[in-house]
Amino acid sequence: MAEAGARLTLDSRPDFNALVKEYSKRVFNLAYRIVGDRMDAEDVVQETFLNVFRGLPDFRGESRLSTWIYRIALNNSLKTKRRLDAAYLDSLDERIEAFRHDIPAEVQEWFDQPDKRCLLQELLTEINRLCVSYMTFRLTDAQRAAYVMRYVLDYSLGEIAAVLEVSENVVKARLHRARKNLNTYFSKRCQWFDRNNPCTCSSRIGFALALRPELLQRIRMKAPKTATDRMYADYVRRQVRDVVEMCGDFPELEYKTETLLGYLQALQSKE
Repeated sequence: MAEAGARLTLDSRPDFNALVKEYSKRVFNLAYRIVGDRMDAEDVVQETFLNVFRGLPDFRGESRLSTWIYRIALNNSLKTKRRLDAAYLDSLDERIEAFRHDIPAEVQEWFDQPDKRCLLQELLTEINRLCVSYMTFRLTDAQRAAYVMRYVLDYSLGEIAAVLEVSENVVKARLHRARKNLNTYFSKRCQWFDRNNPCTCSSRIGFALALRPELLQRIRMKAPKTATDRMYADYVRRQVRDVVEMCGDFPELEYKTETLLGYLQALQSKE
């Protein structure tokens, strides 16, 4: 370990590249699930590893290296997330309604074409994930961090407790409150909890595609999957009792480590 205060370079710390490659993907997924936007998440990853690079000389090993990195990533993510304030969420229903009828003709046809039904199902599943992700912004930062790390990213209770610097009992309490708050919200609004509720994933197609225009292209590229169709059909038939059932299959997102290393190298050359 270099002495504190000594100038570090990527070349003088050959293990740093390996560290970035080992942790960047999980850091990106943590950032993305907290902030809800890919570009913001990429900014968080860059800031996080810049903090890690500069902080390594002073790292005392009082916690595991991975715990220290995830803690930095979470703090940076929550700082970025706070830009999405209550005013944004309070006006969300109005903006969803404004886009209700802005559905591309291509997607409209999916409702009536049996051979394209699987694409519609994939789209509605993606919208469901987006909805759950955005509604977790209604939680406190403490509840949201615990909820996302446990139920979306599958961190263990021990890992979460170490990152948050609290006991496992505190983590369990935060998870309980988060689930209770989200279940209360969704049970009064969402079709998955009660088919008589007003909010359906179909009614959010226009807003979702306006918010995530790349989503349509991603759906087009997906090949029909019989297993996915069966899973979705079963999902539609049964009634959800707990919001955790709605986010148990969030996919892990890929991250290009080379881009991050190039950014760090370029930034270092300017210092």
